[in-house]
Order: sequence, then structure tokens, then C-alpha cells
Amino acid sequence: MLPLHDGQLRLLVLNHIVSQFQEGSGSDWQVEGFAPEQLDCLRQLSMSDIKGLASMRHPQIRLVLDGASFATGLRNLALLKDMKCLQNYFIRHGASPVMMKSFFKIPESVAISHLRAQGHKVQRGRPQLPPRIIRDRIHRFWVAHEQLDIRTRYYRLHQTFPSFTLHALSGVVSELKKLE
Repeated sequence: MLPLHDGQLRLLVLNHIVSQFQEGSGSDWQVEGFAPEQLDCLRQLSMSDIKGLASMRHPQIRLVLDGASFATGLRNLALLKDMKCLQNYFIRHGASPVMMKSFFKIPESVAISHLRAQGHKVQRGRPQLPPRIIRDRIHRFWVAHEQLDIRTRYYRLHQTFPSFTLHALSGVVSELKKLE
């Protein structure tokens, strides 16, 4: 448990507890070592009394972090950061607005403005495709990596064929899907 000594933090915690009780969502709390009468007393304190209580050494207020949920939060944060990096990669390397909407749930208008900010000309329709021999290599790569999720697959495809935009690569993949 982490003791809170800062008066502002203590005031924030006490205000939060009181507001939870006033909204009715704190009524089912089981506060360790608290008698129901103490919680009722806290609920009835004026703001100036709460400020005074927060500035005193007692009561001791300690913060407890749940280790398992903290680890889950850190994993989720890492996933969000990775997703944002991948999203930026797709913008930098010329993904189409349709791809951005499909893969990252970004409105097409936002994707268009991001692409234009990166200096990409936003084109509708089918992009110019690479020569047939390269398209065949792209097709083989795509089929060989079918176990990957779609975003990772396109990322790796672009890593292998970096001289083409993601939009052009998606045109080749669409061509393959039509051939199948």
C-alpha cells in the first residue's frame, strides 16, 4: 500500500468517496476498518471540514493497486501504442483511405487529410500496379503469410516490397483475390 501524504491528493480521494456516496454508488462499498457510522459521518461533512480532514496526518489514506489489473492495463496501453505506430506507418506509406477506414476505423475524410499532410496524392479507384513478375512475387508472399492478421500481413508485405505504396500493394492483393 502506498501512503498518500500530499494534501491535494488526500482531498481528491475524500471528495471522490463522498461524491460516490452521494450518488449512491458507494453504498455497497466495504471499506476495511470502517464502521458504517464513520462512513455516514464522512458523507455529512461540509466541504471545509473535508478540506480540514485532508490536511491532517490522520486519517491515513493509502492507495492500493491491483497487480493483475495493472498488468492488464499496461498490456492494453502497449497494444494501443503499437496500433498507433502501425496506423502512422500505414499513413506514411500511402495506404488508401478505404484501407485506413477498414483496418483502423478512421473516417475516410480524416485518413485523406492525414495522407495529404504526408504529401500523398489521394487517388480513388485502382492504383497503378507493379510489373507482372513483381505482382507474382507479391501473390506468393501474400499466400505464404495467410496465418497473419490483415494489418500485420500488409505491414510485412510492405517491408518486403518497400518501393510500392500500400495502396498499390492492396491493388495487387485485390487482383489475387479475383484470380482465386
